[in-house]
Amino acid sequence: VIIDSECSIDMARAEMLGVNPKFLITYPAETVEKGMAFIYLQIKQIRSQPALKDAPILFVWDTIAAAPTEPERTDLSYSQGMAHKPRLLREAMRKLTGDLPHQKVSVIFVNQSIATLNPYGKKYITPGGGGIKFHASLRLELRRGDWIKAPGSKAGDAPIGMFVKMRVEKSKIAPPHRSVSVPLFYQTGYSELGAMHELLNEKGLLLKNKGWSYFQVEEGQEPVAYQNLYHLYQLVQENPQIIEKMRDKCFEVFPLPPGRIRIDGKVVSDGS
Repeated sequence: VIIDSECSIDMARAEMLGVNPKFLITYPAETVEKGMAFIYLQIKQIRSQPALKDAPILFVWDTIAAAPTEPERTDLSYSQGMAHKPRLLREAMRKLTGDLPHQKVSVIFVNQSIATLNPYGKKYITPGGGGIKFHASLRLELRRGDWIKAPGSKAGDAPIGMFVKMRVEKSKIAPPHRSVSVPLFYQTGYSELGAMHELLNEKGLLLKNKGWSYFQVEEGQEPVAYQNLYHLYQLVQENPQIIEKMRDKCFEVFPLPPGRIRIDGKVVSDGS
């Protein structure tokens, strides 16, 4: 379920990136109050269907910073004061935190970063107060990294993607303060293979020589050699075992937290 306060979702592009519109509900929340009420209303409607009684539900609010409060929208002013929205969010988060975990429901709040004039501490903060920060199980900071250019592109050619720098600012489910750089392609979305390549390269687990990267798939065999991500994609099409071995190596770098196991390449709870 996407709560689209920015009214900017493009369904054609969403389908191109792998979203199935049959399992997607969108709602243009005009205010914070309406968005929060919609979450509870939608849960009730979904659970009323027998086939979806125990199905997991994911809400994505894009963005919480763009949603005004009811007084802001009706009065076009801050009649309740600048602290009204943070106070409203803190109250709503207290209720959500107690209700949602027992119903197989997760909520992702997408926020914005705004610059501060404070010469000390962080240069950017997220609006909306500390309610979401305090109650969140996981907080990620995303920033744009280098551009991705197509092989053989010339100076001035438009990029085909970018690297997204992700840092775990807070985590109740795994060790925090870890970071990774993930390639995001405009036509296909995030690339797991590219992310694993970046992680292994950062940790020094890829051999480098004259612009070539080498990855050891099997002990005693010649390592796989490739020049760039596109070359690596071609090799994976010929030998799918490469991506499985790279995934195994990544889990050696970042072991699973207690209570998590891997089954058929997916991370799931061990039931403990």
